[in-house]
Amino acid sequence: MDIFNIFLAQDVNEDKLVEIITEANASDKAYFTLMLTQLCSNAIPVSLLERLKPAKQTFIILLLNARLAMAQKTGDMQLSYNDYFHEIEHNVFYFSLFPLFHKKAYFYWRIVKYIFFTKHSLALKLADCNDNCTINEHIKAQLKAPIFGFALISEEIGLPITFVLLLKLFFDMLFSVKNYFSKQESYFDFLKSKNIKAEEIVNVVKGIE
Repeated sequence: MDIFNIFLAQDVNEDKLVEIITEANASDKAYFTLMLTQLCSNAIPVSLLERLKPAKQTFIILLLNARLAMAQKTGDMQLSYNDYFHEIEHNVFYFSLFPLFHKKAYFYWRIVKYIFFTKHSLALKLADCNDNCTINEHIKAQLKAPIFGFALISEEIGLPITFVLLLKLFFDMLFSVKNYFSKQESYFDFLKSKNIKAEEIVNVVKGIE
């Protein structure tokens, strides 16, 4: 809707926009976003879409093609919508808030579970598979869910950084055992000392999109 409103409210300089997107090496991401905006609003100039259309079939473009096929087949592109990356971000954030091992272990397990043991309903969304998919497609969606997950994270922060982050979190969790013997103030304890309700912070984090 933000993109739709921008194109609705003002004339966009196509040459400048294409130049900025190209310099940012974000043609596939921009094309993905604008195509979905076009699907909803028909507000994007066709000439702009043609100029941004990537020549290579990147992961993002394959994802777009699957999303468009889902929309054409079911009439609802939102069937594939998910908060996969945001959920992992939230758990990484909570992981960093607590100094004790058992709490870090809990959130680390949630991160690992989300990536490697994906719920079937989410696996179907990652694979752009609806309720009419065959049994084989359901099985393939579940098996490929970790691959899709890593691919999505890689698009955000890069695959090497993803593995480094998981490794760093693991060692942070192990080293946190020492905090049972040397008291460390958690972020929520700090908030309490400042008369700030921790629940309000949690609700803000949950509301981040």
